[in-house]
Amino acid sequence: LLASVILGTLLNIAATRQQQSRLQTFALQASCLVEAGIERAVAQLRRAEDYRGETWRIAADKLGGRDQAVVVIQVEPVADLATRRIVRVRADYPEQPDRRVRLSKVITVDLDQLPGRATNLE
Repeated sequence: LLASVILGTLLNIAATRQQQSRLQTFALQASCLVEAGIERAVAQLRRAEDYRGETWRIAADKLGGRDQAVVVIQVEPVADLATRRIVRVRADYPEQPDRRVRLSKVITVDLDQLPGRATNLE
């Protein structure tokens, strides 16, 4: 009986550690996706300052795994500052609501400070 209790406890600990490891992996992937979403938004704003955002779905094979992701990018103008935009990015990985890790980030972008914009070139 004691051996069964010890074995059950060890199996429970192993399962908990595996779940924690999976969640840490998901959180790391979601963090990378948030940063990629920010970079994507900035690149789009370089091309067109009227870019308002998108929902970017990424297939599992593009991420090197078995789970797909979704990144939602929202871009809004800043009141009274025509060259500034608020960029909100939310990443869900994996996409399934019962397993996902969701991370978000908000930044302000000054269009005049973006390198490579046509208005900055002489």
